[in-house]
Amino acid sequence: MSGGNRRKRITPLEAFFCILALLGLCAVIYATGRAYGIEAGRNQVTAREHYERAKKDALEACAGRQSSALAECVTKAIEAAQEQSESRQDLYAQQDMAKWAFLMLIASVATLALSAVGVWFVKKTLDATLDAVEDTGKATNAMLVQNEIAANAQRPWIFINIDLLSCTLIERRGIKLGFKVQFRNTGQMVAENFHSHVSLVPMDSHLAEHIKEWFDQFEANEVVEDRAIIPGDVTEWSSEASHAIESMPWNTRVGFRKDCYIMILAMARYRLPGDKVWRFAMQSFSVGQNNSLIDNRTLSYDFPDNLSAKDMTVQRTGLSRAT
Repeated sequence: MSGGNRRKRITPLEAFFCILALLGLCAVIYATGRAYGIEAGRNQVTAREHYERAKKDALEACAGRQSSALAECVTKAIEAAQEQSESRQDLYAQQDMAKWAFLMLIASVATLALSAVGVWFVKKTLDATLDAVEDTGKATNAMLVQNEIAANAQRPWIFINIDLLSCTLIERRGIKLGFKVQFRNTGQMVAENFHSHVSLVPMDSHLAEHIKEWFDQFEANEVVEDRAIIPGDVTEWSSEASHAIESMPWNTRVGFRKDCYIMILAMARYRLPGDKVWRFAMQSFSVGQNNSLIDNRTLSYDFPDNLSAKDMTVQRTGLSRAT
């Protein structure tokens, strides 16, 4: 069960207990205040009754005396009763203050409890808001992914393939390779402003670095053409390239013969209809000897004098770039 469903199931029960707690706090505050009010009124009545009783007892004690002595006795009796009444009222006031402090403590605890409940509800609201934001973000990301998938399914894509046509030795001083490159639009839209370039480059063992440099140079050279390739259409590039054997970057490996990588780099740039951003399709291919003792992606330095195209193989490498 998801978090959202759990919240929907638990929330009514939580709300019931919160309401019950609030009602309990209100009942405690009401009962305490009511008891305090009743006791305060009772104390006032008791203090008055005590004063009247003390005064009556004092007056009865003064009965039978002479007039001058009677007046003095009555005055002292009233003053004594008044002092006793004031002392009792002070005691009641102190008791009232203590009870009032206790009532304030209860009110403070109740306020703290209510604040805690409020904070808890705010936290639950924030959690629900964060969950909603997270769900919205996930839905937005999913929508963006779907939009990207749909856009990629409709856009043009350039697939590159190479066929080796010929391999000719020039008196063992040079080698000439003839090849054909095909650029096919396998997408669903027209590839506009299409421009391509193909290079045959002998390389040493640092293939990734060299190929990256070639790809970067091609991206930096913005050549704009009006050529377009419709979906399913193919444009071909046929070429021959020669290299002096001794000037090629031969690698000498311990325990093996010397060899060299001969790479064909096929690169294309194009735009989507109505888009100004360049898209690129770049692929590297190795041209090597069949059944080479070193690596069939390379050309051995001691290749046979009758080397021909049927002795060579073209392989697609993992060094490519597509946008």
